[in-house]
Amino acid sequence: MKVAILAPIAWRTPPEKYGPWEQVASNIAEGMVKKGLDVTLFATGNSHTAGHLEFVSETAYAEDRSIDPKVWECLHISNVMERASEFDIIHNNFDFLPLTYSRLIDTPIVTTIHGFSSQQIIPVYKKYNNNNHYVSISDSDRSTELDYTAFEEKVKPFINDEDILYVGNSGPKQRDTLLGEAAALLHPISFDEPFGLSVAEAMMCGTPVVAFKRGSMPELIDNTKTGFLVSTIDEAVKAIHKIDTINRKYCHQWAMLNFSVDKMVEGYLDVYKKILQKQI
Repeated sequence: MKVAILAPIAWRTPPEKYGPWEQVASNIAEGMVKKGLDVTLFATGNSHTAGHLEFVSETAYAEDRSIDPKVWECLHISNVMERASEFDIIHNNFDFLPLTYSRLIDTPIVTTIHGFSSQQIIPVYKKYNNNNHYVSISDSDRSTELDYTAFEEKVKPFINDEDILYVGNSGPKQRDTLLGEAAALLHPISFDEPFGLSVAEAMMCGTPVVAFKRGSMPELIDNTKTGFLVSTIDEAVKAIHKIDTINRKYCHQWAMLNFSVDKMVEGYLDVYKKILQKQI
């Protein structure tokens, strides 16, 4: 089976630090290579893969401000679509824009919906619903209005570089150390998050999570066993005092059973096979 994995180009794939969509695209690509599939990753030129790498942009636009995002996104997406006939299936991790090509090519497209940025993009998904295959990253994944609180106003005044530090974007090794050595991960989201990669990563490191009971959090966290689901800050504070009751070994086992790369790849491989069987 020949598979094209389309990654975003905001960051390299896999990202050196931040870049959750790029990280997922990388996990899928590398997992499919291990399964013996002929994989081509469409990403930035500085990306890494055990499969074949194709690119039009040498670097990512979030890493190089001289790159115009709209221009290079168009060139990037068109590159894979113009070569669609070379592949049995295209796995889109680039949101809604590639869907507009889907009726112009014969190759089936699987689109992982990493989340809806606003209700305004829903019409695109609706228009191409009949000739596409959508996969949501959680059962709770749905559009929502985001309400973020400014970092400078609510957080910075408390950073003292002693017991409260800001470490910025962290690469995989530093991230694993930070999460693995932490007593807990606090995840006080103010919106209905469609997944939460950091939550899964923390539990894989054996670190329990205290999160607001919104979005996909009830799907990710085994309440009172891998962390605590709370509704208020006061409840979160009380949960911290009970964090030692969580079995860190069970946290790791739970995360590996439910959110490992192998489990994700097996699921997508089943999706590929079902789609291709329908094409025959």
